[in-house]
Amino acid sequence: MSKPASVQKIKSIIAHPNADRLEVVELEGMAWKVVSQKDIHAVGDMVCYVENDTRLDEKPWNEFLRSKKFMVKPIKLRGVHSVGLILPLLDLAEELNGDTLDLTLGKDISDQIGASHYEKPLPLSLGGEVVGHYPSIVPKTDEDNLLSNAAVFEELVELPCVITLKVDGSSFGMIKHPDGKVEVCSRNLSLKETEGNTFWKIYHKYGMDKIPNGIALNGEVYGPGVNGNNLGE
Repeated sequence: MSKPASVQKIKSIIAHPNADRLEVVELEGMAWKVVSQKDIHAVGDMVCYVENDTRLDEKPWNEFLRSKKFMVKPIKLRGVHSVGLILPLLDLAEELNGDTLDLTLGKDISDQIGASHYEKPLPLSLGGEVVGHYPSIVPKTDEDNLLSNAAVFEELVELPCVITLKVDGSSFGMIKHPDGKVEVCSRNLSLKETEGNTFWKIYHKYGMDKIPNGIALNGEVYGPGVNGNNLGE
């Protein structure tokens, strides 16, 4: 499960090749590297790691992110890619109840510091008119990026695997309730059937009205107008 903000441990620190006041930090169990201000962290320190695509609540301690609209996104600093943000836990002592800090490696502290995953709003043709939240009776997957779990990658190195193509589209859900009620959904919302709505077009195009009651389908919609249509379909 994705953790917008969590407790992590610094594995190594190397000098930034192009900036005297910056350094490159590697965290244990992660392949990501974070560019940070020099001499504020040490190897072995426990830090707060804020992952990509995270929105932070506006607070005094994160004022430096105002120009970024309090969003954490991948950036390139003096020629080095930086993924996420690291913060000394002591700087967040007030948010984390001071001297009762829980330094358990991997602990999710998103709620305590006001961090939440950001999802880009859907275009009108996709999102359309909302009628409710995604139904809670149907589970949703939220797999971590493997680069955030280097130890898991090591476990898989010598095992057989199937390589698939990740389609950078938009999450689609179709739920046919036991009583016959149909819901067509984006990742988080149930959508009203309106003319031109892409998700409902998919529902009708592939004959999902013929699916028996009590069945739910999840998938990915891609094509023109969806996340840049990288496959060129």
